[in-house]
Amino acid sequence: VARQVRSNTSSLWARTLTRALRPPQLGARRARVGAPLFAFGDGLSYTSFAHACACSSNVACACNVTNTGKRAGDEVLMVFHRLSAPLRAAVLREHPVPLKQLVDFERVALEPGASARVAFEAIDASLTTADGSRRVYAGGHELVFSRGNGRDVVIPVTI
Repeated sequence: VARQVRSNTSSLWARTLTRALRPPQLGARRARVGAPLFAFGDGLSYTSFAHACACSSNVACACNVTNTGKRAGDEVLMVFHRLSAPLRAAVLREHPVPLKQLVDFERVALEPGASARVAFEAIDASLTTADGSRRVYAGGHELVFSRGNGRDVVIPVTI
C-alpha cells in the first residue's frame, strides 16, 4: 500500500511539473462570460461629476458640468448622434446605419465644487450613405450626452 501511494504522489508531482514547464497555449485562456463587472468609464476618477444638458435648437446644445467630489478632476463629455427607432427602421432599408456616432467631445478640468458650461455648436447630424456621400434625414433624431459610464442624457430633436 505504501508503494502505491508513493507512485501516485510521484506521478502527480511529475504531471504538475510538466504543466508548469510547458509553454502556455494560446487557446487555453478562458474568457469571463456574462455582464461586465463595471460599466465603461466607471472607476476611472478619484472624484465624481454631475451634468445637465439642454438644446436651444437642433444644432446648439450646452451642458453644465459640476465637480461634486472632494478632489480636482477632469471630465470628458461626449456627444453622440443616433436616429430614432422609426427613422432608423426606414433608413435601414436604404443602407446600414450605425447605432450611434460620436460627433463632438470636450474635456473640462474642475476644482471641487466648481461648475463649467460646455457648449456644443453645429452638431453634425448627417450620415454617410453607401456611395460615400453625406445626407441628413428628416425626422426624429437623438443627441446622447455621455460621460462614458452608461448614465447618459438623451435629448430628442426633430430635423
